Amino acid sequence: MNKQPEKYVSNKRNIAVGIVFFLLGLSFTTWTSRIADIQQKLNLTDGQLGSVLFAMPVGLWVSLAVSGWFVKKYSSKSIAVWGVILYHITLVAIGMCSTTIQLVISLFLSGLFYSAVNVSMNTQGTIAEQNVNKTLLPFFHGIWSVAGFIGAFIGTLLIKNGIPFITQFTIIASLGISTILLFKKYLFYRPELEKVGKTFAIPEKSLIILGVIAFFAMICESTMYVWSVVYFQKEVHNANNNIGIGYSVFMAMMTIGRFANNFLLGKYGIRNLIIINACLIFSGTLVAIIYPSLIGGSIGFGLVGLGISSMVPLVAGVASKTERMAPASGIASVLTIGFIGFLIGPPLIGFLSQQFNLKIAFVLLAVSSTFIGALSRFLKP
Repeated sequence: MNKQPEKYVSNKRNIAVGIVFFLLGLSFTTWTSRIADIQQKLNLTDGQLGSVLFAMPVGLWVSLAVSGWFVKKYSSKSIAVWGVILYHITLVAIGMCSTTIQLVISLFLSGLFYSAVNVSMNTQGTIAEQNVNKTLLPFFHGIWSVAGFIGAFIGTLLIKNGIPFITQFTIIASLGISTILLFKKYLFYRPELEKVGKTFAIPEKSLIILGVIAFFAMICESTMYVWSVVYFQKEVHNANNNIGIGYSVFMAMMTIGRFANNFLLGKYGIRNLIIINACLIFSGTLVAIIYPSLIGGSIGFGLVGLGISSMVPLVAGVASKTERMAPASGIASVLTIGFIGFLIGPPLIGFLSQQFNLKIAFVLLAVSSTFIGALSRFLKP
C-alpha cells in the first residue's frame, strides 16, 4: 500500500523537473528568436551585436564558477526556483532595453541566472536518475529542446504578424514565474546526495577531454542560437518573413536527437557518437553555406541541430558521476570549460562577419566540428 503513493510522488517530482527544463528552454529561445528585431531596434551592426551578445556568456561563465558551491550549500531546489524567477525578470528587462548599455547589463544578468538554473536542474536530473535507477538526463534535455522548438515557432509566428517582442517576453515571463511557484514544492530536496564529494577539485582527464569537446560544440550551439535567424535574414535568398524557419528546423532536429540519445549512445558508444555528431555539424554547415536557399539552409541547419543535440547531455551525465566531486560541482567544472566556447562563439562570428561576411563566418562551425572529431580519438571506447 505504501509503494503506490511513493511512486506517485516520484512521478510528480520527475514531472516538476521536466517542467523547469521546459521553462528554461522556452524562455531562452523566446529571446533568441527575436535577436534580429532587437538588433534592428537598437540599430546595431553585426560587429556591434556580436560584442553586445558577449555579455550573456560572460554572465554564464561567471555563474558557473560559483554555481556548484551555491547548489551544495543551499540545495538545487532553492537555486532552481530563485534562478527561474530572476531569469524571467531579466527576459522582460531585455525586451524593455532602449540603449546598448541597458542590453549589455540585462544580458549579463540573464546569463548569470540561466547558468545557475542550468547547473541546479542538471543536478535535479541526476537525483531523478538515482531515484528510479534509469537514465533520464537526455530525456530532460529533450524536453528543453521541445520547449526551444515551441519558443522558436512562436517567435516566427509573431514576427510574421508584427507582434512586438516586449509583448511576447512579458507573457512568457509571467507564465514562467507563475509555473515555478506552482510546482516548486515537487522538486527534489536530497541534501544527502548533493553534499557528497568536494566542491572544488581538478576534473579527471576524461572529463577535461569532454569539456574541450563541449567547448567546440558550444561554439556551434551558441552560434546557432544567436545568428541563425540573422543568417536567414541576410544570406538566404527570398527568406522574406520566413527568417525564423531555419532556427525552428534546427531546434526541431536537436529535439529529435536528444530523445534518441539513449538509443544511439547504447548502439555506438560515446566516441563513435561524437564522431557521427561532428560529421553532421560539418556537412550541415557546408550545405547551409553552399546552398543558401530556404530548403538548403533549413536542411543544413537541421543537420547541425542533430549533431549538436547530444553534446551537453553527454558531458553533464558523465560529469555528475565523477567520484572526486559533488555532482553539481562536477557538472559545473566541466561546463565551465564548455561555456568558454559558448562565450566566444557569437562575438567571434560577429567579428568575422564584419571583416568578411556571415557565410564565411559560419565556416567556424565546420572548423569546430573538425576539432570535435579529432579530440574524440582520445576518449575510451
